Amino acid sequence: MIPFIREYRLSSFVRNTIEHNAISAQEFWQLREFYSPGVIQFDKRNIVFTSDKITSHEFLVDKKTTLQSLLPNEKNWHISYKNTNELIATSGTDTLVYFIKPISEMAQANGFFDYKDKDKKLLEGKNWYVVTVIKK
Repeated sequence: MIPFIREYRLSSFVRNTIEHNAISAQEFWQLREFYSPGVIQFDKRNIVFTSDKITSHEFLVDKKTTLQSLLPNEKNWHISYKNTNELIATSGTDTLVYFIKPISEMAQANGFFDYKDKDKKLLEGKNWYVVTVIKK
């Protein structure tokens, strides 16, 4: 993809997040897919998306888990957007996206998740946690 289009997609995602005061899970997935197409590997508990510009990990976490408890040291971050369970920041030339969302948003954004009855127990009491690094 042409670099200025890639940058436009990223800045639009950040701008829309700030404007709506929420990260749209569907917009996040679209950004990831179109910014730098890659490979998705998944099992019942996590997803890893990798491309030459993006590394993204998705996990199931206990509903009591807070985003603040999962964030690494933020001394060198410039925070663009932050609320209780969402954060977008830059560190050097990297954009960092962290969020915790309900399972219902994970299912809506991912679309292809179709847990069998026995696997639905994995989702009980859980939220969806995403940590992503986007390189320019």
